Amino acid sequence: MANSRLVALLIGISLLTLLFQRIGWGTVFPILANIGWQFLWVGCYFLLPIALAGQAWRTLFAKNRDRGFWTIFLASWVGLACNWLLPVAQIGGELVKARLLAKPNKDIEPWATMVIDKTFQVLTQICFAPLGLVLLMFHRWDKAVFIGGGFAMLILLAMVIFLLRIQKRGLFAMSSRLLQKMMKQEKSESLNRLSESMDLRVREIYSTPLVLMRAFSWRMAFRFGMAGEIYLIMTLMGHPVMYHEAVILESLAQTIRMAAFLIPGGLGAQEGTITLIGASLGIPVSQGLALSLARRARELMVGLPALLAWWISSLRENDAAFD
Repeated sequence: MANSRLVALLIGISLLTLLFQRIGWGTVFPILANIGWQFLWVGCYFLLPIALAGQAWRTLFAKNRDRGFWTIFLASWVGLACNWLLPVAQIGGELVKARLLAKPNKDIEPWATMVIDKTFQVLTQICFAPLGLVLLMFHRWDKAVFIGGGFAMLILLAMVIFLLRIQKRGLFAMSSRLLQKMMKQEKSESLNRLSESMDLRVREIYSTPLVLMRAFSWRMAFRFGMAGEIYLIMTLMGHPVMYHEAVILESLAQTIRMAAFLIPGGLGAQEGTITLIGASLGIPVSQGLALSLARRARELMVGLPALLAWWISSLRENDAAFD
C-alpha cells in the first residue's frame, strides 16, 4: 500500500506540474494574490460545512451516548484535517475522529457511528454527482466529462457496496482477527467481545430508518455547503458564478477526488477536474486552477490548527501516561 500511495502521489504531482506548464504559473498566482486578506472569509465560512459534517455524524449517536455538538464538531474538524493534509487515503481521518471520542472510556459508539457516517459520505457523493452531471449536460454537453464522471461514480458505487457487505458480515469482527496474531490470548478474547458489540451496534443503527434519513440529510446539506465555498471563492476572485455552476464544480470535482483516493489529497486529480469542468462552464483555465489552489490554501488554513491541537493533545496524553 505504501508503494501504491507513492506511485499515486508521483502521478498526482506530474499531473499538477503539467497543468502549470500548460496554463502558466504567472497567470494563476496573481489571481490568488488579488484576493488578499478577504481570503479569511473563506476560512470562516468553512466552519459551516464542518458543523454540518459533525451534525451528520452526531445524528447517528444514541441519545444517551451523545457527546454534544461542540465535542463532535472538534473531532470532525480534526478528522477532515487529517484527510486533507495527511497521506491516509481519506480513511485515516475517520479513524482519528472516532479514536478522539472513544478515549478514555473505550466507548464503542464513536467507532460504530463512524463506519456508517463514512458509508454515507460515499453514498451522498454518489447521489450528488448525478445532479452535477445533469446540470452540466443542460449547460453544455461534454463527452469527456460525462464519461469521466460516470466512471468515477461506478468506483464510488463499488466502494459503497463493499462497505455495506463487510458491515453486514461483521466489519469489526473481521478486523479483530487480523489483530489476534499480535495479541495475547486473553486480550484476543476481550477484543472479540468488543468487536461483536461494535458490529451489533452498527446493525442496531441500520434498523432505525428515521435516524438514517436525518444523517443522510445532514450529509447532503454538507455537500451543498461545500458548493457554497466555491461560490464564495469565485466571487472573491472577481469571476462570480451562479450557484448551480458551483454545484456542478463541487459535485464532479469531489467525485473524482474521492474516486482517486490512493492519491494523497487527490493532488492533481482535483486540479485537473476543476480546470476541465470550469472550462466547460466558460471559466478561464487560469481561474479554474486558481480556484483549486484556493481550496488547497483553505485546507492549510483550516486544517493546520486542527492538526496542531491534536498533536499537542496527544503529547499531553503521553506525558500523563508516564506520570
